[in-house]
Amino acid sequence: MSFNLDEKEIPRYFEVQKYAEKCKEDPLFLRRHFWKTDICKYGPYCPNFDMCDNAHFRSEYRPPTCIYSEFCKNEHCLLFHNETEYEKEEFKRTLDFKYDNIGEWIKDINKMKDDLEMLELEAKLRNFKINI
Repeated sequence: MSFNLDEKEIPRYFEVQKYAEKCKEDPLFLRRHFWKTDICKYGPYCPNFDMCDNAHFRSEYRPPTCIYSEFCKNEHCLLFHNETEYEKEEFKRTLDFKYDNIGEWIKDINKMKDDLEMLELEAKLRNFKINI
């Protein structure tokens, strides 16, 4: 894939190339670039929740972008390049997250807790009636 740059694009091209070189040279920089671009298999129950590089909720997820941005020459590259934020948000909606954000997860946990308390209360009442 080749492309011609006009004068306005040349500074951006060099900026992207410098960024890509930094990603190749510094593993931590590259790690930050791809931070939260994959789904954590444990979801919100991740044992390393605070340190995990992967997304636990849809709101955390960042679509993975190519380090070469719109200047990528790999025609088989599967990462995002110069897509709009709308296209990235549409992509996020296709992913299989159980919860969109931490608030939904907390509501679900509170509901499970309430349901469990109700079941425990019912069991105590049944046990009380049996003992009479």
